[in-house]
Amino acid sequence: MSRYHLSDQDAVASALPLFSEEVAKLYEGGKSLSQLAEIFSASRSTITRWLKQTGTPCRPKNGPKPHIVVACEICSKEIRVLPSAATRKRFCSRACKHADTGKRAIGNRYRAGIAPSNKGQPGHPAWNKGLKGIHLSPSSEFRKGHRNCRAVSVGTERRRTDKAGKPRVWLKIAEPNVWRHRAQIVWERANGSIPRGFLVHHENRDTTDDSLGNLSLQSRANHINEHREDLEAARAIHGIARKSA
Repeated sequence: MSRYHLSDQDAVASALPLFSEEVAKLYEGGKSLSQLAEIFSASRSTITRWLKQTGTPCRPKNGPKPHIVVACEICSKEIRVLPSAATRKRFCSRACKHADTGKRAIGNRYRAGIAPSNKGQPGHPAWNKGLKGIHLSPSSEFRKGHRNCRAVSVGTERRRTDKAGKPRVWLKIAEPNVWRHRAQIVWERANGSIPRGFLVHHENRDTTDDSLGNLSLQSRANHINEHREDLEAARAIHGIARKSA
């Protein structure tokens, strides 16, 4: 938040003799244009104009950033890094990193004779020592026979979209999560099981109208011929060429 509480940018521009020296001093001290713009409630271009009028050169936009020197933990070679990476940059090369890893572990296991730094030390017992069989959150634990709050009963109907993008009605027929097309159930209740290689066809092309009078049993070959015009139209819309025999 600004420390100067000026009403608008015109007032800021008129305050150049008052703020120019302080702007230059803060900029030379490491403040960025964005930070100065926020402090003085001005735009970046106004801050830049102030600096030019006071003779303060602007830093390059992508100029060098300040670095610090840290030492590699393996070979003690000096490494120049940004301050933000000083705690993460521990090695000068991949070879040094691998050398450090090889001292302590093979893959994801500790080497023979190398143990965790706090193993067996007083004050560092295992977090679960003596807690075998304890229930830390009994009110929210799943119990035998627990039923999910989203579970629905057998006979529930759901409207879903199939791979072809057509809506269909599904019916839950058994627990825990067994569903079938409602059209198949309606047909089988009236005519028995559906033979292998056959499927239920909707005569009026409405895939959600599962009344018995709208259903018929067709072989897959006849069903393809029944919908061939629809398939050809879909290929034409999507620009799919028909494979030659």
